[in-house]
Amino acid sequence: MLIIALDWYYLDCSVTNTIQPTRGLRQGDPLTPYLFLFVADGLSKLLQQGNREGAIQGLKVCRNAPVVSHLLFADDSLLFFRAEEEQSRAVKEVLSRYCKATGQLINFDKCSVLFNKNQAEVVMDAVNSELNIHRGTFEAKYLGLPTPEGRMKADKFSPI
Repeated sequence: MLIIALDWYYLDCSVTNTIQPTRGLRQGDPLTPYLFLFVADGLSKLLQQGNREGAIQGLKVCRNAPVVSHLLFADDSLLFFRAEEEQSRAVKEVLSRYCKATGQLINFDKCSVLFNKNQAEVVMDAVNSELNIHRGTFEAKYLGLPTPEGRMKADKFSPI
């Protein structure tokens, strides 16, 4: 299983002839998170469709839990799927369709991948090259929470 953190940015473009943006959205614009969440619902639907079709297999934290294939936070996205070349290809196709439809691009310099500690090196290299992600480590904290390493026990959350 692997987790991918994606960071998005916008292109300056217009979808219809009625809106003519001159500068696009700027970093820190208060409207950006709302627009992202509105548009990111399309990404969510594409990932859910891939999950239903079996092309993307999400993470299940226990036997009776629902499958989680993605989490969206403001302008960050976490994707969960099996570390297999076929699934990484399916995720890449979903991301490509989403980027073409919305005008957003993935900032690969800020993306990172977290693999299972027992994952074979060959598979990690294949997935990384398929998705074009070169950073293999997460920061110590993500959105103020500790990055998962092994079992997440209560003492890891005590500073919070």
